[in-house]
Amino acid sequence: TLQNIGINNTQTLAPNIAYFYLQNTLGLSEEAMWKITLEAGSVLGMTPRNLDKKVSLLRRTMNLSDEDVRVILGKQPAVLHYSAERNLAPTILFLVRALDLSKSELRTLILDCPSILGYSLGNLKKKCNFFWFTLGYSDSGENGLDSVRELLVGTPKLLLCAVDTGLVPRVNFLLNE
Repeated sequence: TLQNIGINNTQTLAPNIAYFYLQNTLGLSEEAMWKITLEAGSVLGMTPRNLDKKVSLLRRTMNLSDEDVRVILGKQPAVLHYSAERNLAPTILFLVRALDLSKSELRTLILDCPSILGYSLGNLKKKCNFFWFTLGYSDSGENGLDSVRELLVGTPKLLLCAVDTGLVPRVNFLLNE
C-alpha cells in the first residue's frame, strides 16, 4: 500500500537527514531542535556526515560528553555552521596554544561561552594580547600566562568583550579615577 511505501521510505531516508541525526544520534530535545530551526535553519540541509565531523572534532578536542554537546548546541546552534577544518580546528588550536589550555580548561571555557568558537583568530589574538600586554601580565613571565589562563577560564565572558570599545575604555576609566 501507499502508506507502507511512505513509512519504508522515511525509515530508509532517516539516517541521511540532519534533523534525525541531531534528534536521534545527539539526543537533542524538541526545544533545542526548534532553536536550531529558528536560529540556524540551514543546518538542517547539511549531511549527517558533515555534522558528525564537527561534533566529533569538538568531542575529541575537549573530551565532551553527550550532554556537553547538547549544552553547546543549545546555547549556540550556529556552531554547526562553522567548518571543522577552516573554523573550529584553528580556533581551538589557537586557544590551546595561546593560553596553554588543557582539554578540561578548554571544555570549561567553551561550555560557558560557545560563541567564542565563532570569533576570528585576529579577534581572539587581540583579546589575548589585551590581557597579556595591556594589563601587564607579560611582565610576570610564566606566572603571567598562568594568571591570564586562570582569569579567562574562571570568567570566560571576558573573551566576549570588545577590546577597543569595551575593555580599553573601562581600564582607562579605572586608571584615571
